[in-house]
Amino acid sequence: MGFELRREVVLTFEPPYDGLEIRCSATVPVRRVFELTRAAAEVPDDDDGSGFERVMQLWVDIVQPRWNAELDGQPVPCTAQAIVDLLPAELAFRLVPAWRDAVTGVSAPLPETSPDGGPVPSLARLSTPLPS
Repeated sequence: MGFELRREVVLTFEPPYDGLEIRCSATVPVRRVFELTRAAAEVPDDDDGSGFERVMQLWVDIVQPRWNAELDGQPVPCTAQAIVDLLPAELAFRLVPAWRDAVTGVSAPLPETSPDGGPVPSLARLSTPLPS
């Protein structure tokens, strides 16, 4: 008997988007996660929208999302074009990071304090120099 991989993650949101559920593939190879992360990081601040649209198309292709979004009582197609044309910007910009966090279990950036209120040590402080 083997370990069954989680096939799907469900993204949920806080107000004003509570009730929205997006079901996405969780069985995505690391290479594709890095590809998506790189593509998102390469979109310039002065992007005319085309870079963001390419990232959304890549995200849709990779994670194959399905959602319960409606507009005026009609289902919104779960496509890159609909994300760019119909979703509020603050929601559209949350999609890739929310999926990445759900799949990897790591949110970025890491908090600067631990749950007990103390500082989170940096990796540099955790490592000790090797003798030469």
